[in-house]
Amino acid sequence: MINWEVVMPAVFTWLKESESGALEIDFDITQKQAAAVLNAQGKGGSRMGGLVASGTLGENSYLSNEQRLSLLKSLSEVAKEYNVPLISGAAAETKEELAKIIEGLATVGVDAVMVMPPKTKEVPTDEEMFAYYELAAATAKEAYYNNYAL
Repeated sequence: MINWEVVMPAVFTWLKESESGALEIDFDITQKQAAAVLNAQGKGGSRMGGLVASGTLGENSYLSNEQRLSLLKSLSEVAKEYNVPLISGAAAETKEELAKIIEGLATVGVDAVMVMPPKTKEVPTDEEMFAYYELAAATAKEAYYNNYAL
């Protein structure tokens, strides 16, 4: 059971330039930064109680699904080492794309998903918004139930 009465900071996804000049995720620095955040000690010995990755710091919209899953898999290793939950953001243009993202998150060690509004150019109708969140909730419940049942 996740303790929601703790501070769970968002961690940055560090990037580096590849040999071809393209930007790619710097997994080593990202993991080190996440560990440093979890290692920090506050007044009275308090510590952070979880990690939020690929949330709303910007990278969620720019990473491919494959990149996002690789990032979260690497951060799940850090979260497990510190025995804290890993939360990921998820947003898509359609409810079907969102369901696929959520299913993928369950396979790489994400403990909870923070569903953000759809990435659309036009404002969705109330019915579309309800359907988007309804499918997200159903998929997360099923995915995480199956994930924990393993």
